[in-house]
Amino acid sequence: CLPAASPGSPHSIQQGCEYYCTLSKCLSMALFLMLLKSFPVLCNAELNQTGLIIDSWMDWYFINGMFFFLLIDQNCSICPYGWLIHQTSCYYISTDQMNWKDSQGDCAAKGGHLVIITNEKEQIFLKEHVSKLDVWIGLSDLKEEGRWIWVDNTTPMKSYWGEGQPDDWKDNTLNGEDCAHIRHWADSIYNWNDVPCDRSIGRVCEKEQNVDIF
Repeated sequence: CLPAASPGSPHSIQQGCEYYCTLSKCLSMALFLMLLKSFPVLCNAELNQTGLIIDSWMDWYFINGMFFFLLIDQNCSICPYGWLIHQTSCYYISTDQMNWKDSQGDCAAKGGHLVIITNEKEQIFLKEHVSKLDVWIGLSDLKEEGRWIWVDNTTPMKSYWGEGQPDDWKDNTLNGEDCAHIRHWADSIYNWNDVPCDRSIGRVCEKEQNVDIF
């Protein structure tokens, strides 16, 4: 059963979309299997009758497929419940707080990783949705001081550090500041900051969208 949500709320709309997308996938699979089962019959039918049957199957499958892709266009069922959709990824913005290492572990348990920001549109999207907590991103210089890399071992194509950052400030810790986060209160898209990795803050997880029809 779907969790309860108030009518018309974003959660109830997404739940409804998830239900109908799942139903559409099941119908697609059922139609596909029925078509396979009927194939020998179609091969033995007269040409004109076969054409009519095939046309009928194609009509049903086309309508069902269009329904499914219409739901995809409405941002339904290609990301888990509670995740946001942008470009080709799903994003989970936490309300609880963890250190950087535990945050990466939590994202991995959810099938993703701490967010890897690859372009300005993605950075703007995150700035618009990160409004209550500072959040970890998947960037650190833990492996080599001063060499900032993403959790997939790539280097940033473009950086959005705040003014004067990263500064590896060592006032409160001998290890300095080796992990990057987004300052939720910053007005500019240049809102990255380095802090000690053992600090407990929010996190943004990212994973690929699920667009499998079956």
